[in-house]
Amino acid sequence: MGQFAICGPNSDDSEPSNNPQNAGNWDREREIHADLIRWICRDASAKKLVDPKGIQIYGARLVGILDLSQVCVPFPLALLRCRATEEILLRAIEIPILAFDGSWVCAIKADGADIKGGVTLRNGFRAEKQVRLHRARIGVDLDCRGGTFINPSHAGAEGSALAADGATFGGGIFLNNGFHAEGEVRLSRAHVRGDLDCSGATFHNIPTQSAAGSGTALNADGINVVGSIFLRGVRCEGEVRMPRAKVGADLDCGGAKISNPFLWGPAGSAAAITIEGSSIGGNVVFNNRFHAVGFVSLQGAQIGGQLVCSGATFENRPPPGAPVSMPALDASLAKIELNVVLGPQFRAEGEVRMQAARIGAVFQCENATFSNPPHVDIRASGYALTADGMVVNGRLVLGSGFRAEGEVFLIGAQIGGDLDCGGGQFDNPPMANTTTAGRALSAHRVNVKGNVFIRDGFSSTGEVSFTGASVEGNLEGTSAKFVGELNLEAATIKGALMLSNLVDPNGLQLTLTNATVGALADESQSWPQAGNLLLDGFEYERFSGFAPKDYKSRMGWLALQQSFLPRPYRQVAKILREEGEIAGSVEVLYELERRIRARESRWWRTYLIDPVLKWTVGYGYYPTRAFWWLAGLILLGFALYFAGYRAGSIAPTDKDAYGTFKASRQFPAHYERFHAFIYSIENSLPFIKLGQVDHWQADPRPERFVWCAPIFRCSVCLSVAGLLHWFQWLQILSGWILGTLFIAGVTGIIRKE
Repeated sequence: MGQFAICGPNSDDSEPSNNPQNAGNWDREREIHADLIRWICRDASAKKLVDPKGIQIYGARLVGILDLSQVCVPFPLALLRCRATEEILLRAIEIPILAFDGSWVCAIKADGADIKGGVTLRNGFRAEKQVRLHRARIGVDLDCRGGTFINPSHAGAEGSALAADGATFGGGIFLNNGFHAEGEVRLSRAHVRGDLDCSGATFHNIPTQSAAGSGTALNADGINVVGSIFLRGVRCEGEVRMPRAKVGADLDCGGAKISNPFLWGPAGSAAAITIEGSSIGGNVVFNNRFHAVGFVSLQGAQIGGQLVCSGATFENRPPPGAPVSMPALDASLAKIELNVVLGPQFRAEGEVRMQAARIGAVFQCENATFSNPPHVDIRASGYALTADGMVVNGRLVLGSGFRAEGEVFLIGAQIGGDLDCGGGQFDNPPMANTTTAGRALSAHRVNVKGNVFIRDGFSSTGEVSFTGASVEGNLEGTSAKFVGELNLEAATIKGALMLSNLVDPNGLQLTLTNATVGALADESQSWPQAGNLLLDGFEYERFSGFAPKDYKSRMGWLALQQSFLPRPYRQVAKILREEGEIAGSVEVLYELERRIRARESRWWRTYLIDPVLKWTVGYGYYPTRAFWWLAGLILLGFALYFAGYRAGSIAPTDKDAYGTFKASRQFPAHYERFHAFIYSIENSLPFIKLGQVDHWQADPRPERFVWCAPIFRCSVCLSVAGLLHWFQWLQILSGWILGTLFIAGVTGIIRKE
C-alpha cells in the first residue's frame, strides 16, 4: 500500500517505453479509465480504502476525460509520466497535492481549485493545450521546472499556455530549469508568498496579425510576489508584462534575452518588458549580457534598491518605413531609492527616458553608449537620453566611456551632488531638415548643488547648453573639446567658471550672456575665435587662477565679441578697479568711450567735438591731459610775453605809466612790475586774478610793424603787439575751454557711459 501503480515495465524515467511521447505504442494493459479515478475520489467507501499517500500512478495512458471538478479529495493525486489525450477538469477541487511530473496531457482546467500542498508539473511535463489555474489556491509551490506548455495563439483560439490569474501561492512559482512555453503565460493579480523563478526558461508568443492577444509571452499584470522575481537567462519572444506588480525583494533579469521588436502595423505590443507602476522592494537588475529588443518600460515604478544595467543592451530601432521612433528604455516618473547604474558595457539603441525620475543616490553612466541619432523622416529620433525634470540626490555621472549619439536632455533636472561629464562624448551635429539635430547636451535650468565637470577628454559636437542653470560649485571645462556652442546664458555659477587647456578652441562659440559667476578662470589660449564670444550682461566677482588679469589681455578678450556692447567693458573695468588695477580699469573705460563715440553718425560730433574731447581730457577719463595742455599753453605764453616785453610790445594799462613807459621804457616805482609767467597763468586761467592782467597789456599803439600787405586797396599791417593781442584772446578762450573740460572730465559729465 502507498506505492506507485507502475503500469509499464519499470519506474525508470530513462526507459524509452516509459516516455509518454510513445504512449501510442503502449498496449491496453497500461490504460486506466478516467472514470475509475473519479469514482475512487468521489465514492465515500472507496476513499476510505485509499492509502494516505494517495493515488500514485506511473506510466499509464488515461482514457477519457478526468473530471474531478468540485470534488473534495482527501488524499494526493500523482500521475507520473502518464499520457492524457483528453482534458483534465479540476475546477474547484479540494485536494492535498497534485503531481503530473513527466506526464503529457491535453489540457488542465483547475479554476478555483484549492490545493493544500503543492502542484508539480515538472521533469518533462508537457501540456498541448491550456493549463488553467485561475483563482486557484495553492498552499505551497507551483513547480513547473523543466515543463513544456504548448498553446500558441492563432485565429479563433485562446492562446494562453499557462494561466493562473488571481491565483494564490503559499510558496513560490518555479518556471525554470528548462521550462518552455509557446503561448501566453498568465499570472495576472496572482499572489506569491515566495519567489517567482523563471531562470533559464523559454517563452514564445510573438505578435501575429490575425491572432488577438498574441505578442505577450509572460503576463504578470498586478502580481504580488513577497520574495523575488528571477528572469535570469530567460529566452523570450514576446512581451514580458508586469505593470502594477508588487515585489518584496529583487527583480533580476541578468542574462535574459527578450525580443518583442517594434513592428509598424501588425497587432501586438512593441514592448519587450513592461514594469509600469510596479513596486520593487529590492533591486532591479539587467546585467550579465541582458539583451532586450523592443521597448523596456519602468514608467512610474517604485524601486527600493538600485536599478543596475551593467553589460546590458536595450535595442528598439524603428523598422523600415516607420515614421516614428520609440524609446528603448523608459523609467520616466520612476522612484529609485538608491543608485541607477547604466554601465559598464551598457548600450541603448533608441531613446533612454528618465523624465521626472527620482533617484535617491547616484546616477552613474560610465562606459555606456546611448545611440539614437536624428533621421529626417522619423519623428522623435535624435534623443539619446531624456532626463528633464529628473531629481538625483547624489551625483550624476556621464563620465569616462560615456557616449551619446543624439541629444542628451537634462532640462530642469535637480542634482544634489556633482554633474560629472568628464571624459564623456556627446555627438549630435547639425543636420538639414530636422529639428532634433545640432544640440549635444541640453541642461537648461538644471540645478546642481555641487560642481559641473566637462573636462578630461570631454568632447561635444553640437551645442552644449546650460542656459538658466544654477550651480552651487564650479563649472570646470578643462582639457575638453567643443565643436559648436557652449551656452551659459543666464546661468548662475556661485563658484568659478574654469576654461583652460581646451582642445582646438577655434571650434568653440562661447555664450555668456547675462550669466553670473563667482570667479572667472579662463586661460587665454582657450578663448574662442573673434566673433564667437558673447559677453553682454556677463557678471563675475574676480579673475582667478590662470585667468589673465592685465587690461591689455582683457581688451583682446573683449575684442572677440560678435559685436561691440558696452556692458562687458564696464564689467572688466569694475573688476580691475576692485583688484587694484586702477590704470587698467581707466584704460578699458577709455576704450569703451572711444567705441561708443565711434558709433556716432553726426559728422560734426565725429570730426569736431570728439577729437577735442579725446585729445584734451581723454573723453573724461584722462582729465590731466587738459592740465598738460594748460601747462603748455602757460609756457608758450610765458615765452611770447617775455619776448614781447623785452621788445617793448607789452605796456602798462595805466595812462600815465603808459606815457612814461613809451618815452623811457621806465615805469613809476610804485607800479606793479611785469612778470611774464604770472601774466601767462592769469590769461590761461581766466577765473584766477593775480593782478598782472589789470596792469599790463599788449601795446595798443605799436610803432613798429613786422608785416604789411595790401588787401583790397588797403594796407594791412601786423605788429608784435598785435600778435600778442591775438594770442592773448586765444589763450583766454583756450583756458576757459580747457578748464571747463578738466572739471567736466573730473566729474564725469562728458562721459557717454
